[in-house]
Amino acid sequence: MSGVISVIYKNSFYSMVSIVLRLIANVIVFWAVARYYGPEVFGQFSLAHTIATLFILLGDFGLDVLITTEIAQNKQKARQYFQLYFPIKLVLCVLGLIIMWSISVLSNLSPESRQLLYIFSFLTVFTTVTNFTFAVFKGFERLEYETRVSMIANFSLLLLIVVMIYLNAGIFIISFAFIFTRLVALFFGMSFLRNFIDGFSFRMSLESIVKVKSKILVFGTHLLFSYLFFQLDTILIAFLRNETEVGIYQSVIKIVMLPLIIPEILINAMMPVLSRYYISDAAEWIKLSRIMNKILLVSSCVILVFLGIYAEELIIAIYAKESFLTAVPVLQIFAVTLFIRFNGETSALMLTTSNRQNIRMTVVIVASIINIILNFILIPRYGIIAAALVSFITNFVVISVYIYFNSHFLNWLVNARFISFLGVSAFIAFVITESYDKISFYFALPILVISFAAIGYFILFTKEEKELMFSGKIRLVRIKGSD
Repeated sequence: MSGVISVIYKNSFYSMVSIVLRLIANVIVFWAVARYYGPEVFGQFSLAHTIATLFILLGDFGLDVLITTEIAQNKQKARQYFQLYFPIKLVLCVLGLIIMWSISVLSNLSPESRQLLYIFSFLTVFTTVTNFTFAVFKGFERLEYETRVSMIANFSLLLLIVVMIYLNAGIFIISFAFIFTRLVALFFGMSFLRNFIDGFSFRMSLESIVKVKSKILVFGTHLLFSYLFFQLDTILIAFLRNETEVGIYQSVIKIVMLPLIIPEILINAMMPVLSRYYISDAAEWIKLSRIMNKILLVSSCVILVFLGIYAEELIIAIYAKESFLTAVPVLQIFAVTLFIRFNGETSALMLTTSNRQNIRMTVVIVASIINIILNFILIPRYGIIAAALVSFITNFVVISVYIYFNSHFLNWLVNARFISFLGVSAFIAFVITESYDKISFYFALPILVISFAAIGYFILFTKEEKELMFSGKIRLVRIKGSD
């Protein structure tokens, strides 16, 4: 078991480096646009990026998760899986490109937004194919290759953006720089792919596609609707309100994306391992899932308290413009939404790795329909506050269903450790709230991290779980067959 934990640590490290590099680069780009161009231009830029991300997911259509889990379960068939799914990926990329061009031409958005949409349409192609190579690396549990690509692409982006800001470049030049670095990532991703899959062809086998169409539809529909119910509100705000409000709302979304790297890192590291263990050892599958769940619970408490109390200070520190202060109540609502989302991520991953993805698909379709209906009713009248509340409602519904379908695996939620942890957590939140004027914004986060990590370690985790996470016997090893 220690060998498996070491692989998880190794994958977690490389996943963290990749995600953090991507995040830092994206945060600097979006921060620069918001700070130097104001809410309206930031809204136009964010809208184009949000729509492009939607079509990246159309190009993905669940194929990335599908190939990762299937290669993890049977590495000898990796070339077969790749040749089956890659042509579908290319067809979906072209379809997304055409639809984005159509939106750019036919929509009633501002001229600037339509031009940005056209530029970002190429992001969908480059990123979709690159992400597919990353999915193969994850299937082989060799996330260091993704990290190498991420380092090259994101350091290039940071360098270009610094130069662009120094030269006072326009928003379209910054957008082209963004796209160019994604082309660089595609080149290196395809180059490294040959270390795992060589001599692949691009012929599409309709007979093979028919055999796996139900899997593709389940994974793809789930992924697309998962994004819709979390990001559709941005697109609706643009059409039902205005691009300035899009900028205000997205200023919160960009902050929210920062803590979301925590579950993303864990999911990237745990998915291939849990996929194998579900087949070979169900008891260890449950044990590892429980550890992941507890880590996310501790993390979510830190985020809830910090964002809930220090939302205004954070907005001012990042954007330095009073025009963004209307984002404060939106950020406080999302603090609660993040708490809910974090505590459902493990249940969601358990459904995926136990071949119950159809449940996730059904849930997110229903949630997306609820989201669209409520947003259409409430956004015209109440604006971005309504969008934030609708996001909370739909996330709560989705996570509640995920936990329900895994309730027999999560019996630790009703034991004394869990109740004690919640009690001490509530006390810490009370103390921080009462000491709001005395504790500096800059010191509050490290205080919260240390406090919750301590009570998590001493109260929440069992002795066996702590031994697994902090064993001195951990070595960096490779799973047999991963080369």
